[in-house]
Amino acid sequence: MLPGRLAHRRTGRQKSLQEDRADVEHLPMLRTRCAPRAHLRVLLGMLGLAVALTACTPEQTATYDRVNAIRAEHGVRTLLPSPAAMTKAQAWADHLAAAGKLEHSDLWADMPEGGHSVGENVGTGPSLAAINDAFMASPEHRANLLDPQWNWVGTGVAHDPRGTLYVVQVFANY
Repeated sequence: MLPGRLAHRRTGRQKSLQEDRADVEHLPMLRTRCAPRAHLRVLLGMLGLAVALTACTPEQTATYDRVNAIRAEHGVRTLLPSPAAMTKAQAWADHLAAAGKLEHSDLWADMPEGGHSVGENVGTGPSLAAINDAFMASPEHRANLLDPQWNWVGTGVAHDPRGTLYVVQVFANY
């Protein structure tokens, strides 16, 4: 068992396990929605693909690269960076670092219309490696990372005043 505090929340139920190294939470795809012209919006979103990673911090890019490396290691297709999910994940990571606690965002807030499902992993710890290890050690977070239905991802990384990292991964299926 990894040292750290792990937490899992699914449809309002929460389980916690006290540890002292990294905290993580995950929120699976809870809601689905579709809208007219979804394909057009997805195509327009892809136009921002090149912009998505160029506007990212090095830590965001490292987290995005790690998500895809984990997926590739397990034979699951890699994910495209979603500009909307990148923006959402970074804004939520900034919020968590300012609040000093883990909590989940409203999954569909700031996401484009036309999506089928959205999931979220949230974690905090001393380093990106510690948080990634905690995500992979938790069955729920690992399931989100390796879910083959996802085709888009956004990542966010922020530091609180003490230097603790907060990581947000937003997964989407459009």
